[in-house]
Formats: sequence, C-alpha cells, structure tokens
Amino acid sequence: MYKAVSSEAALFQSDPFITFIFSTGGIILKPYIIKRILSAIPLLLIISFVCFVFINLIPSDPAEVALRVRQVPIITEDAIAEVRSQLGLDKPYLVRYFTWVLDCLHGDFGISYQEDVTVALASKDALPIKAIAAIIQRL
Repeated sequence: MYKAVSSEAALFQSDPFITFIFSTGGIILKPYIIKRILSAIPLLLIISFVCFVFINLIPSDPAEVALRVRQVPIITEDAIAEVRSQLGLDKPYLVRYFTWVLDCLHGDFGISYQEDVTVALASKDALPIKAIAAIIQRL
C-alpha cells in the first residue's frame, strides 16, 4: 500500500524547483553549464597571460638560473646561449606564450630544471600525495 521512499527522494519531492528540473530532464541547466564553461576559457587565458608576464619580469635570466641549478661549474656566454635556445627564450615573447599554451593543452608542461626530465614525469610521484592532502583538507 505504502511505497517506501528514501530520505533523498523525499527531499527532492519536497522542493518544487528540484522537482521541476528533474521533470524536464535537466534541460534548463545544460545551457547554463555550457555558458559557464565557455566563459571560463577566456578567464583562464587572461590569468595564464598575466602569470606568464609576471614570470618573465623576474630580473634574472632563466637560462643562467637553469645552469646554476644544474651546478655547471663555469657559466660561459656560449653555455647561456645554448640553454636559451633549448628553452626557447630566443623566440619573441608572444610566440613563446602561445607555444606554451598549446604545449600545455597537449599535456607538455616543459622540462624540470632540477631533474632534467619532463614536468609531468617529475610531478607523477607527488600528485597522489597532493591529492590526498587536498581530500584531507576538505574533510
């Protein structure tokens, strides 16, 4: 005679807005979600460009820093020029930015200065630990 109803179902049945959304199959939310995702794309590009500008405003030369991190005993102008070429620092600024964005979209985040491997490979071991820390933080 009586139908058993779970507490979640009772909650959904008591709220007319949620009942309306589920009765329409979520059609109302689809354009909203698509609009929010599409509006996030330019925001992410602007934030990445601002970060790229600030990183490139650092007064030290990234090629020289890379050589120091690798503990090269004698840093010559030729060695700096070679590393600048390897890192793509000899290209124009906007070309470097768009190359960086396209590489990031393909999953290529560059090469680690410290370990001389790709960043994705270097962060592979740390990612599970960071994910666990993020989950614990949310608790």
